[in-house]
Parts: sequence; structure tokens; C-alpha cells
Amino acid sequence: MERPLVRLLMVVCCLVAAGWLAVDYTAQADDRGTYPSDRVLAAEFEAHHGEHVFVWIDVTAVTSDGVSGTFGSEDTAVTVTDIDTGTNVNAGDELQVYGTARSDHRIDAERVVVSHGENRTYMFVASAAAALWALGFFLLYWRFNLARGVLTPRTGGGGEP
Repeated sequence: MERPLVRLLMVVCCLVAAGWLAVDYTAQADDRGTYPSDRVLAAEFEAHHGEHVFVWIDVTAVTSDGVSGTFGSEDTAVTVTDIDTGTNVNAGDELQVYGTARSDHRIDAERVVVSHGENRTYMFVASAAAALWALGFFLLYWRFNLARGVLTPRTGGGGEP
């Protein structure tokens, strides 16, 4: 009985440590960044006029003025200008924008990376298929021993029930 309790205690300690590190990193992320965070930009965009910024934008419309979209948890509206004419951007895409913040919630883009919506769907489907394949392969050679609370190897090359 001691062994499963020790294992459980070790798992709990590892999860608590990982959670603490994640919370600590998130709490200090705004202070360490080279660019103002999206939370800071959303709160006071005008205060960062002329500064270099980096944001992920969900594209809502493509107009002659540039690309309109939102960013941050508050869905702050912004217009991205000075995008190369050869850049293929559509509504529903995500933009990774490096540029200079201007007044009226505008960003003059210096570099834009487009993540098309259909590529994200493909990525999720491929990841799910890979996870199912890995789980199946794992279960082919290992099985759960619920009485002991451990994984045990299957014998006979995976053919054992």
C-alpha cells in the first residue's frame, strides 16, 4: 500500500510544481517582454504611439485601408496598414504582426505572418490522428493492471488480450 501512495504523492508534487511555475511565468510575462503585451496595448493603445509592437490579430475584414481585426481577451479593434500587396489575407485568418503603433488603433506593419484558417483545421486533424495512432501503438505493447495500479508490458508481441 505504501508504493501507490508514494507514487500518488510524487505525481501531486510534480503537478503542483508545474502549476506554480506556469502561474509565476504568466505573472511576470508582461515585465519581461520586448514589446508591450496585448493586455497593456488593449488597456492604453494610444500611450504606445510610435513604439514597436507585436500582436496576434484575428482578421475580421480586408479593406482598401488595410486589414481590420481584433486582438486580446477584450477583442480590441485595430487596423493594420502597410501590408505588402502580395500578402494573401482573408477574413478568418490570423496575423502575426510586427510593427509600429499609431494613433486611432492603427499599426504600421513591418512584418506580417499569415496563418490561414484552413491550415489550422488541418493541423488539428493531423494532431488528433497522430495522438490516436500513438495511443493505439502504446496499448498494443502495454496494458493497465488496475489491481496493482501499474502499467505492465504485454507478452507475445502485442497479440495478448
